[in-house]
Amino acid sequence: MSVVRGAAMEGAWPHPAPMEPTTAADGPQVSEVNSFRRQVDDLLSKTDVLEKRVNEVVGFYNSKKHSSGGRKAGGRYAANGARDSHGNGMPDLMRQFAGIIRQITSHEWAQPFLQPVDVVGLQLDDYHQIITKPMDFSTIRNKMEGKESTTYNSVREIYSDVRLVFTNAMKYNVEGHPVNIMAKFLLERFEEKWLHLLPKVENEEREREEPNDAPTISISPEAAIAKLAEDTGNELNEINKQLEELQKMVVQRCRFVLVVHVMHIDLTVCQVLFCGVRADPKKVVHLLSS
Repeated sequence: MSVVRGAAMEGAWPHPAPMEPTTAADGPQVSEVNSFRRQVDDLLSKTDVLEKRVNEVVGFYNSKKHSSGGRKAGGRYAANGARDSHGNGMPDLMRQFAGIIRQITSHEWAQPFLQPVDVVGLQLDDYHQIITKPMDFSTIRNKMEGKESTTYNSVREIYSDVRLVFTNAMKYNVEGHPVNIMAKFLLERFEEKWLHLLPKVENEEREREEPNDAPTISISPEAAIAKLAEDTGNELNEINKQLEELQKMVVQRCRFVLVVHVMHIDLTVCQVLFCGVRADPKKVVHLLSS
């Protein structure tokens, strides 16, 4: 096939229109970049909390290693005996946990977390797209007092909801935002207090799982710390998996954008070649720079 050059070619091959901006299907948009940023910030916040737990575990074992002889730190939280002597164990733990919540909510930084987030008043149109399970301290208090349709069956359920209050805030508000900072601070304080209560919780859970006539099995602080270390390790592994998945997504999207731009350059070069030697040099320069 012959190719006619010159004036006739100029009419047959008009100056190409500039490349349109990439659409949502072509490459990452601002909303997608913000989504990646939120996921990274959320993982960083979780990592900070887990780092605090790791430091507490390390500190516990260091203190044991350097402590002098005598009674082990903390001793055992329950003596051997019949199960019915601990019949009020869980209500007592509930009262102690309620005391922890009062300490946290009385802090001056707790104000944003006391009531449900005012999504309408604050015009947070994307809040329920990002936060699938909202939580606040008034809802927790109502569930503890039986004023909600669902109530708590264990201290661990309350613990999970308290953590949810703060992790939601850190997930929705990016790193460095005042609410993110306050949530992270209060969550760390809460985790410290929970660590002191955890051995009693573990012990009571073991008692509740045993037959009524079985002897009480106590749990030592060492066992509770070991369980905390195991749980923390599992959570760190999960965060590592999420980071790997996020990395794959980002690399895939960036690679797609690179291919689109390379195709655009190849198309531009072809158009320049077809313009022929009589093409306006200014048009050629414009094509190559577009």
